[in-house]
Amino acid sequence: MDPRAENQLSDNLAMAMDKLVRFLARRDHSELELQEKLGKSFTQEVVDRAIETARERKWLPDPQELAERVASALGAKRKGQLYIQNYLRKKGLPPVPRQEEQELEKARDLLKSRFDCFDNWLDHEMKQKAYRYLANRGFEDQIIKKVLYEKS
Repeated sequence: MDPRAENQLSDNLAMAMDKLVRFLARRDHSELELQEKLGKSFTQEVVDRAIETARERKWLPDPQELAERVASALGAKRKGQLYIQNYLRKKGLPPVPRQEEQELEKARDLLKSRFDCFDNWLDHEMKQKAYRYLANRGFEDQIIKKVLYEKS
């Protein structure tokens, strides 16, 4: 490789590392996210080297640990398991185990806050609305049915 090309590569790598550090300073990112973000400005070779350097320096969190933190944050926002798993998949993170009791509790809380008459409803139309509401928030069919029909 000629010296000018090598100099250009090292300059690009330095800029990519700078950008990578800024991304990680704001929040933890998965490797896939970093690949996508850095790939907009740099060649694949520079991106790969930057990520490899970050991995060697232990700047990148363990994917399973990151997935659990993200799932916990989304759970706190009362998102359902399907939503969480799809979000993790998009970010290139491994799936987290399903916790049915937590899902049921989140679904109940959402219905209580969204529908005032949740405790004593039998109306079919209201149940349809509630079903759609929970489904749009990423709750599984069986969880929704348990929550809706345990009250009837």
